[in-house]
Amino acid sequence: MRIDTVKGGAYALTCTEACTVQAIRADAAFITILEADTAGQYSFVAPGEAVEVSDENAMVTQVLKPAALGMAGRSGIQSGGDVVLRNLMAEAAAFSGIVNANGGIHVPLAAGAETDTASVNRAYAMGMAQLVLMHQTRTYWLTSSCTATNGVTINHAAPGCYCEVVLRANGCTSLSLPTTGTVSGGDYSKIMGYSIPFQYSGGSAGAWIKVSMLIGAGGDWTESLDAGMDGYRFRPVSGSTPSIARLVEVALYYHDGCKSRVRELIGVGKPAGYVVRTTESSLNYDSNTNPCSAAYRLVITQSEISYTSELGAVVWLVMGGASGDTVVKLADIRGWDTYHTSVSPKLYLDVQAGEYGGRVQLESPTILNGIGNNTYVRYGLEPYQRSWITAETEVPYKEPDLPSAS
Repeated sequence: MRIDTVKGGAYALTCTEACTVQAIRADAAFITILEADTAGQYSFVAPGEAVEVSDENAMVTQVLKPAALGMAGRSGIQSGGDVVLRNLMAEAAAFSGIVNANGGIHVPLAAGAETDTASVNRAYAMGMAQLVLMHQTRTYWLTSSCTATNGVTINHAAPGCYCEVVLRANGCTSLSLPTTGTVSGGDYSKIMGYSIPFQYSGGSAGAWIKVSMLIGAGGDWTESLDAGMDGYRFRPVSGSTPSIARLVEVALYYHDGCKSRVRELIGVGKPAGYVVRTTESSLNYDSNTNPCSAAYRLVITQSEISYTSELGAVVWLVMGGASGDTVVKLADIRGWDTYHTSVSPKLYLDVQAGEYGGRVQLESPTILNGIGNNTYVRYGLEPYQRSWITAETEVPYKEPDLPSAS
C-alpha cells in the first residue's frame, strides 16, 4: 500500500508480519529503506513524498518527537536486538556494556598537539620509562661491613655496587651484606619491594644457594651461621613475642632436578604466633637454562600496601637462558605496611658448592617504591610468568631441638 509522507519526516511502522518499506523516487523507481524480518514496530525517515509498504495491514504513524536522526537499521531497531550502523553521530551516549572498536578510536586532540600515533605512543612509553626509573632507589654495599665465613673472600670488584665470591669444591659459606640507607628513606617511605640481582654458577648435585631477608621491624631474632639449607638463618628467640618483622628466604637447590623453596617465617593471629609458610617448585629446565646459573634477579614485592595478613606479595625469579619461560613465580607471601620497612636492607646468603666449586655474583639491591600505594609490578611480570609450584603448606613454627645442658 502507498502512504503519503513528508520529506524528511520520521515515521513509526507497526506491521503484523515481515514487510518492506520502499521509497518512491521521482522516476517511479523504488528504493528499499527498511526490511522488517518479523512483526513489530520499527522506525524510518521518509526521503520523499511517498513510500510503499508491503504489509496491507500495517499502520504508519508520523513521529512528532523522533529519535536522533542518522540511525538507519536495515532490519529495524528493537530492544534486545542487534543493529549494524554504517555511520553514527551523537552528541552524547551512555553504554552499559563493553564497547568494541575494531577499527580503532579517533580522539580529537588539542590544536597543535601531535597527531602521529607512533609519536604519541613513543611519548607515552618514554613517560612510563621515566616514571619507573624515578620510583626505583639504588642501595650500595657497605663494603667494610660485608663478611663471609670459612675463610671465604668477598671480592668487591666495583665497590658498593658489585661483588663476587668464589668457592672451592664442596665449600660453603654464610655471607652478610649490609647496604647503605636510601635517599629520602624514613617512615612511610612506600618501600613496596626489592629487586635483587644475583647469579650462582656452579649448579650440580649437592649444590644450593639460599637468599634470606628480614622484612619489617621488631622482634627478637637469633642468627645462625652455616646452618645448612634447612636451618633458618634467623629464628625467633625462644618465647619472644612476634612483631612486624618476618624472615623471607629463597633457596635454589638440586635434588632430582632443580628445585626452589620459599619459606616465610612470620607472626600472625591474635594473640600473634609464628607460622612457617613453605612453597616448593620444580624447575626442571634443560642445561641451557640452568635456574642457578641463568638466574639473574629475585623480585620480592607487593602490588599494594598491605595492613593485613593476607597473601599480598609475590616472589619471582627472573632468568635468561634458552627457554622462553624466564619469569617464574615462586611463591605468594604476605604483604607488609611500609611504615615498618627498613630503608637499609641487609642481604644474607648461604651457599654450598658442588664437586666443581661455585661462584656467586651479586649487585646491590634496588628498592621498589610505590607510586601512590601501588607498584604495578605485577602488571609487568604476570603476563609473562610461569609457575611450577608443587606444594604449599603453612604450619606453626616449631623451635629447633637444642642440646641439653651437661
